[in-house]
Amino acid sequence: KHNSNRKYHQAPHHRRQHRNKNLRNNKHSKQQRGKYWDWWRSMSSISKEFCGYIPMLMWCKAQLHHHRAQGHNKALIIGLSAPQGCGKTTLVTTLSKLLLTETISTVTLSIDDFYHTQHDLQRIAHTNSQNEMLQVRGNAGTHDLDLAQRTIFACQNAREGEVVKLPRFDKSLFGGKGDRVNEEKWSEIVGPVDIILLEGWMLGFSPLPSDHENLNFNTGLPQINQYLRQYEQLHAIIDCWVVLQIDNLDWIFQWRVEAEHQMRSQQRSAMSDAEVFDFVQRYLPAYRAYLPELYSRTFRHPHHHTILPSLRFDVNFQRQVKLISFP
Repeated sequence: KHNSNRKYHQAPHHRRQHRNKNLRNNKHSKQQRGKYWDWWRSMSSISKEFCGYIPMLMWCKAQLHHHRAQGHNKALIIGLSAPQGCGKTTLVTTLSKLLLTETISTVTLSIDDFYHTQHDLQRIAHTNSQNEMLQVRGNAGTHDLDLAQRTIFACQNAREGEVVKLPRFDKSLFGGKGDRVNEEKWSEIVGPVDIILLEGWMLGFSPLPSDHENLNFNTGLPQINQYLRQYEQLHAIIDCWVVLQIDNLDWIFQWRVEAEHQMRSQQRSAMSDAEVFDFVQRYLPAYRAYLPELYSRTFRHPHHHTILPSLRFDVNFQRQVKLISFP
């Protein structure tokens, strides 16, 4: 509403003209405007779903700057832990695009892409037929950790022009049970890489003492806890952490149903709602056992035990950020 008493301070007309002329003639300014316009358009369609992009973008840039200031030439590895369906894949994909506008090259990897092949998953399920948590992919023991570490190492050390292949796991195959796609269909990146974004629903879960009461949530948890010790070597190479926290585990089922419905709308094979319910039920014991420790933990370097940088988001059912903290 116009206020006649308000004074509007503007530069003299000839100064504004001169300034605008310089701006128009500056090709770098044009590039900057174009770059940030593209950035803003990509943000506008997703900002309602997850409004933590800007804080995380700035935080990642600060961590990379510190990483380089410490004399590290290899890529910075950021671990993102978040429950299934809460938007972590969208987050890292969008973040990598935003970082690219800052001329920061980024590779996004998911621990899901390092599942064993369907053949090996069936073998694991058969060998552990008494453990319901190992009848489907997902829990500790169903990932090819050697492949994961080889891929991360190759990305971290990729030289100028060096091509690195990234494994991919297609969850729509075998009626939603999934399988690793053939190597000729793997995506490729070209080095060098500045930041590796590694995301996963169970990333950061730490094995509990064998007598811990949380292992009583399910008869299969003690075996999962043993498998989880093999993941400590993977966690040890992560330089800093981002954790997305939720208040209600029931949201995971609803988010998963949405994802399966979306795959079905794309004419891809997907699980029914009943199959989703059974599928998610095999993850819930691990969530209940390990999330309390993850949400309260201070991440430390595995060798000299210094505190690692971490960023935490409290996310609601609409995948909107309620709280951002820097423990």
